[in-house]
Amino acid sequence: MRHTPRWMLAAALSAAIVAIPTAAQADGSNWWYDYYSVADAHAAGWTGKGVTVAVIDGGINPELPVFDGADLTVDPAGICEAADGTPLPASSTDMAVSFHGSNVTAVIVGSGKGASAIRGIAPDADLRFYGMGNASGSPCLGEKSFGDAIDKAVADGAKIITTSVGWSGATNRAIQSVTNALAHGVIVLAAAPNSQLDTGPYPGKLNGVVLGSAYGRTGDIESDEHAKDEKAITPEATVVAPGDDLLLIGDRTTGDWNASVDGSGTSIATPIVAGILADVWQKYPKATSNQIIQSMIHNTTATDHPLLRDTEMGYGYGPISLGHLLRVDPRQYPDVNPLMDKKLGIPTAKELAATKADIAAGREPRARKPSSFDGYAALDAHAAPSPLLWWVAGGVGALLLIAAAAVVVVIVTVRRRRRQTDGVDGTGGTA
Repeated sequence: MRHTPRWMLAAALSAAIVAIPTAAQADGSNWWYDYYSVADAHAAGWTGKGVTVAVIDGGINPELPVFDGADLTVDPAGICEAADGTPLPASSTDMAVSFHGSNVTAVIVGSGKGASAIRGIAPDADLRFYGMGNASGSPCLGEKSFGDAIDKAVADGAKIITTSVGWSGATNRAIQSVTNALAHGVIVLAAAPNSQLDTGPYPGKLNGVVLGSAYGRTGDIESDEHAKDEKAITPEATVVAPGDDLLLIGDRTTGDWNASVDGSGTSIATPIVAGILADVWQKYPKATSNQIIQSMIHNTTATDHPLLRDTEMGYGYGPISLGHLLRVDPRQYPDVNPLMDKKLGIPTAKELAATKADIAAGREPRARKPSSFDGYAALDAHAAPSPLLWWVAGGVGALLLIAAAAVVVVIVTVRRRRRQTDGVDGTGGTA
């Protein structure tokens, strides 16, 4: 593995970029669908069928036309509880609850019906949605919410878990749940922050987790939400996927689910990555999760190239490529997770191996005390009292909710789109 000069990565990118027609409307589009030649992959039979994908988010509106015909199962009880102990449902028609989760899910299994006509990249995947409640209820601690959702997804047979929700700190319990999922051979994906001013939420900074970032039709990383004239660069990004100038479902200003709005963010790019991996795993069902990840980082962009890694421009190993991944049998790569080198350093390879041994021996892995995991005590210190932030796309800005004193900060990584004013036509690529 070697770090790549900017010019070399730019050359690799240019091989994948070709012009596509500009959207008929001036705002967002579903450009990523043609960019990846998704229709061709589906015509060949690669639709994610037989692969269980779990989405962990706030809530979802399963009655939307975009989910017609989808193999969609919504966890009935939800993960979190209101102040009175009543479970907060994962299903809701309230846009404040389910705008984000509905759009995240639509790019995986969307039917193309309804507002914005979003067609999923893995429409035949078995999609399991795990909701963590809503904006009006009592927010959950990571101990109660994310760890529970991960454990439920693993127990329900998920092969891929994707989340576009992050925390500034994490409990040992939640981290052990991620470790347990990795040890069970599950691919875990998390969205990167939409600003380099964000230090990097959990679970994306954990070893072994695929960290997705976003770029647009021109091949540029999305604009930074908070740093003017900067890009949202995440040095530890694994891959980048389309996440700029996109169409979304629903107008939060009016509450109209029949409206189309434009938006951007890693929250949408990351489930696109998850859907691509579902298609690939359908084609190569005997590959391990580690081999799928290995193939993902080796076969970015549309053409073959040496293993590249960029930590300065925010591309990671490069733009994920559906076509390239479908062409290459991942079983040629070692059964080793290549993402065990993140700065945080946990879980370590030794800890992951110990969890695998527990599973093989029939022992249920449990969260370990901070003294047994280097750096875990510091993690608990990071989980300090913080407000809850919910960032949404579609031109409504950020909704700031002041939460209870013990709540860990939650960051939903969809950002408000910056409108282009320079009149330059967008370009895309075949990947």
